[in-house]
Amino acid sequence: MRYYLGVVCLLLGIWLIYKAIDHRKRVIAARERMQTKGKVLGDPALGSMGVAMLPFYVLYGAIASLLLIGGFFLSDLSQYLSILDLAGLIVLVIGHSVFITMRTAYPRLGLDLSNSHKAAKPSAHVSPSSSRRKTVVSGKLLRLLLNP
Repeated sequence: MRYYLGVVCLLLGIWLIYKAIDHRKRVIAARERMQTKGKVLGDPALGSMGVAMLPFYVLYGAIASLLLIGGFFLSDLSQYLSILDLAGLIVLVIGHSVFITMRTAYPRLGLDLSNSHKAAKPSAHVSPSSSRRKTVVSGKLLRLLLNP
């Protein structure tokens, strides 16, 4: 049973870091596409609320890693887990912290994250007026939630 947990956590942590970097690249590309089209991004106040949480995500990763290391060496976890298991758990915690930090620092609100440079055409069964109606309703709902 030794090493299985470490390998699985290591792979999950690496995958989370990859997805975080991929998300960052896609958001930056979508922002550049929006700027070339001359469109304005969403409300900057929403972005500033997310940026305020970034230090807490980094702190979470650091404290959780220290607790894992301390728990491993100060208790009898070395009988059940190997150093590879500990490294995998640490990579998973740090990967999750990086993933959440990137998703918060680079929000995708109002961005088209598709890989194509052209906007997707609406399908035949959806009329443009219905998509406009959904946007208006969701905008009103967002304003109601933000302004009590």
